[in-house]
Amino acid sequence: MSTARYATDEIHGINFNADPNKNQYLTFILAGEEYGVDILRVQEIKGWDNVTKIPNAPVYIKGVMNLRGTIVPIIDLRQRFQLESLEYNKMTVVIVLKVINENKERIMGIVVDAVSDVYDITGEQIRPAPDFGDVISVEFLRGIATVHNRLVILLDIDHLLDANEMQFVSRRTQSVKVQETAIDADLLEKSFTELSQQGGLLVSRFYEELFKRYPDVKPLFSNTSIAEQQQKLLAAIKLVVANIRDPQALKNVLVKLGERHRGYGAQPEHYKAVKATLLDVMKELSGASWSESKRATWDNALQVVASTMLKADGNG
Repeated sequence: MSTARYATDEIHGINFNADPNKNQYLTFILAGEEYGVDILRVQEIKGWDNVTKIPNAPVYIKGVMNLRGTIVPIIDLRQRFQLESLEYNKMTVVIVLKVINENKERIMGIVVDAVSDVYDITGEQIRPAPDFGDVISVEFLRGIATVHNRLVILLDIDHLLDANEMQFVSRRTQSVKVQETAIDADLLEKSFTELSQQGGLLVSRFYEELFKRYPDVKPLFSNTSIAEQQQKLLAAIKLVVANIRDPQALKNVLVKLGERHRGYGAQPEHYKAVKATLLDVMKELSGASWSESKRATWDNALQVVASTMLKADGNG
C-alpha cells in the first residue's frame, strides 16, 4: 500500500469482516522505523495544519487544534521520543487517536513522518519490546512484531502523556482560544464548478472506488440502480454547495437526507467510507488544480454533512 493512500484523510482498506483472532494495526514511519497503533484507536488521519500554541508547554506538545468542536492536543512523536527533529512537509501527517487516561477517554493527535500500511497481527506475533535505552521509554511500548520480514514497534498510546501532562493541557486550553477551520464557500463553489464539468465521471468513479474499497456497503444499494444512485449523489452534492452560505437551509436539507439514509441502513462507518472515497476521486479528477486548501475545505464540508445527517438518523 502506498503512503499517499492514507496521507490526507480517513483510513481506507479497513476490513469490517476481519479475522477475530487478529487485530489490525495502522503503521507509520518515524525516523526510518515502522511503528504501529491499534486501528480501533485511530479516529482519522489529517495532513499537518497549523495549531494553537499552549504557553509554557513541553516542546513535544505542539499545541491544540479544534477538531469539530473537540479540543485536541497535538504531540510531535519525534520530540516525545527524543529523536532528531524534522521539518514538516507534505508527507507529514497527524494521526488522531483515542487514548484512555485515568479511566477517561480523550482524543489526541500525534505528528509522524508518514503513514505506512495496515497489518493484521495476532497476539502470538507480539513479543516483549527490548530496552531502547534513553531513546524510547518502555512505558510507551506494547511490544514488537515481525510482519512480512519487517520489524514493527507497537505503541502503548495511553502513556504518551501522563496524567499530569493531560491535566496541564486541559487547564491551559480553557484559556486558549482555538479557532475552528471554516468552510471556504468561495473555494468550495469554484471547485465544484470545475468538478461539475465532469459530473458523470465523478459519480461513476466514486461508486466504482467505493464498492472496490468497501464491498460491504454494496447491499445498501440493492433496491436502486447505480445509474439512479449516481444522479442522486450528484444532486445531493449540488444541494450542499448551493446552500453552503445558509447554514439553516443546509441543515434542513441534510436532516431530510439523514432520515432517508436511516431507512437504507446507513451506519457511521459508511459515512466515513463515503467521505474518504469522494475526496480521493475529487483529487483524481481535479489533477494539478487540486490543492491542500481545496482538500481541507471539502473535508470540512463533507464532515458537516456527515455529522448533521448522523444526528438526524439518531447516530450522532
